[in-house]
Amino acid sequence: MKNITIELYESKKEYGKKLAYFLGREKDSPFIVKLFLDHPAADSGDPGDIAAVSSDLWPLYRETFRGRSVVILDEDGTCSEQGIKTIYKYQSARKIYRLLLDCSLEQKGQSGAYVRGFDDEFELISIFTPCPTRESSEQVLSMCADMNASARILYLNFEPVSAFWKLTGRLFPSEDDGIPGEELSPDIPGMSELLYYIRQYHGNIGPRIQTLALKGIFDFLMPPENTAELPELTAADWNCLIDSVRDDTGYQCLVLDFGASLPPKAAALRSSSIRVISSGTVWEEILTDRFREIMILSAEEISPEKISICGIGRQAHE
Repeated sequence: MKNITIELYESKKEYGKKLAYFLGREKDSPFIVKLFLDHPAADSGDPGDIAAVSSDLWPLYRETFRGRSVVILDEDGTCSEQGIKTIYKYQSARKIYRLLLDCSLEQKGQSGAYVRGFDDEFELISIFTPCPTRESSEQVLSMCADMNASARILYLNFEPVSAFWKLTGRLFPSEDDGIPGEELSPDIPGMSELLYYIRQYHGNIGPRIQTLALKGIFDFLMPPENTAELPELTAADWNCLIDSVRDDTGYQCLVLDFGASLPPKAAALRSSSIRVISSGTVWEEILTDRFREIMILSAEEISPEKISICGIGRQAHE
């Protein structure tokens, strides 16, 4: 239920639009966001519960907002106004959401109350395919397309040996007859560039993801050029990737496709579910049983219930 009105006063139009969208984008967000981009803004006559004002605009509104609940969005981390809370402007949108939510609940006398939010909705799915085939790869893409109808998906392919680009035409079907488009070049920048930034900087990765993502029937990045480097990724690297997608983008579901490789422990522990793509042959069943054993042995936190079978042409089942 949306019952907290935030007035957002921002001088940078693109930033303001993106933040306003993020704050109020889901039905479970309690925020109604009124965005003001032209200044000084006319009096709406119906003040919101809280005014969030960019620090470069604060001198313009200081007297107007005297006595109101105000949060200053600090441009450079140096703004200080006695009795008024400040939030650093250029941090994760999710962190800004949480801080504004805390301020709003405190103002309403509900500090510490639980409100359903984005953490409840983000889903991480890891994919394991004991015997990869073209059909199993197409099953994963169909699964992502189906999920993308109700939640915004980002698909990342970490198969040790991948010909993913051969299937990319399926992600850009003709609007007239649904015939697949042309396959993409494997040289298009994607995961190789993103992983470089993750290893080097461990921060500000969200904008890189959004820049590199290709938008077909669901969003995806081209696989790494050199998958031999994947075992070098640390737990911190995997957590940085997952947290960046969750916190700094609008994606509601991240699908990590490891093909016939075991999901790294860091990714497996964070996964909402681990799906095994199988056509049900005896050999695949043997490999799947062994996969379950290894996953559970590698981390006690991974319960058997987290691992489900997704038969080719069928829905996932336990």
